[in-house]
Amino acid sequence: MLTLDEYLELLALNHQGWSIAEISRRLGRDRKTVSSYVKGRRVPEKRRTAQDESLRYLSYCRQRLAEDPHLPARCLYTEIVELGYPGAYSTFTRVLRNQGLRPPCPECAGRTHEGEAVASAPSEATVRFDWVELPESPPGWGRADRAHLLVGLLPHSGRWRAALAEGVDLAHLAEAIDQVLRRLGGTPGCWVFDRATAVFSADSAKVAPPFAAVARHYGVRVLAGPPGGGRCAACGAIRATIRRWWSGTVAAGGSVQAAQRTLDQLAACMDTAGRLGSHLCVAGQKVAGNGPLLPLPDKPVPLWVCSTSTVSADGLVRYQGNSYAVPRHLTGARLEVRRRLDRPYISIATAGGAVIACYELAAPARGLTVTNRCDAIMLQRPYSSTPPAVARCKAATRSQRSSDAPAQVGFPPQHEWATTRSSV
Repeated sequence: MLTLDEYLELLALNHQGWSIAEISRRLGRDRKTVSSYVKGRRVPEKRRTAQDESLRYLSYCRQRLAEDPHLPARCLYTEIVELGYPGAYSTFTRVLRNQGLRPPCPECAGRTHEGEAVASAPSEATVRFDWVELPESPPGWGRADRAHLLVGLLPHSGRWRAALAEGVDLAHLAEAIDQVLRRLGGTPGCWVFDRATAVFSADSAKVAPPFAAVARHYGVRVLAGPPGGGRCAACGAIRATIRRWWSGTVAAGGSVQAAQRTLDQLAACMDTAGRLGSHLCVAGQKVAGNGPLLPLPDKPVPLWVCSTSTVSADGLVRYQGNSYAVPRHLTGARLEVRRRLDRPYISIATAGGAVIACYELAAPARGLTVTNRCDAIMLQRPYSSTPPAVARCKAATRSQRSSDAPAQVGFPPQHEWATTRSSV
């Protein structure tokens, strides 16, 4: 379309006898466009933007997206084109974004999408998880490497709990998280982790897909801590307290369960004293949520936890303060103890994966010797280290257009509109 100045110049040049090709080169316009203006088939006029046309269909789009928040923009564009919308798809999507017509899906709200770490609202309750690497374990624990302890801090109240873990992999992390949350009495809506943990991908701050399934199991969101592993003052005070507890209580001896009991008592005493501050630094911002804790699922996330143990001279395998019988000819062998977190059974297998025996899990730290095998539930099936699929929002299912939607743009109800179209 030519502007008014270009059109006036075109008329003057044509009156002077210029050819259409010469005028086209002078104005930088296509010859067909110049020819249509010279012959009077087109005249300059104000362009009517497609965005102005989109305003007529805002009510229709708002109702359709309220009926189906996951309705693709392409499907919605096809519907309004049938109703008479003349604009392009790019213009329609721009208006859709600028007007903020798409509402949030209630089924997806508060959940963590795979591969994405979402920010936390300042008023949302938050828990900060932090690994504490302790010195070498006491000889009676039967662990060759260092001891690991996961601390969970509620910044809005200063309460914290901790759980001893055999490792820092995903399965042991999920087990320790469940133990910490059950000691706290619930879970906040947002979890904060250090970027150095196994929660996030190695090359970014996005949540790893296996841990995203763990977060969906508890119905929470996951947030990355500050870059560089920075910690708040409250976390530093807890770490110093735990190191003093380790050097003064655990290093002298005792079982894992006894150490866990004394640690719970220490945390409860600090709750009463109220020594910790109520601030938490997250990604350069202070998060001080005071929302209520959410209820926990009845069972932990279905992940397999594996640990190794050496068979004693009596043909026993130590696990969580109890002993489980295996054939005596395996004395001195390193066996693998497997347990799924949501089931009260353990299976003892060789390094090659062959299951030797399966037992019902005894209460921890009872000093029992378990010899009655559960042959009916031998775990011979292959197991997976990732949780099963969790039901998600049915975003791929399209909803039918209601009879009230066409009326938002001045059209008759759907049955009358369909009759009119068929008659045409």
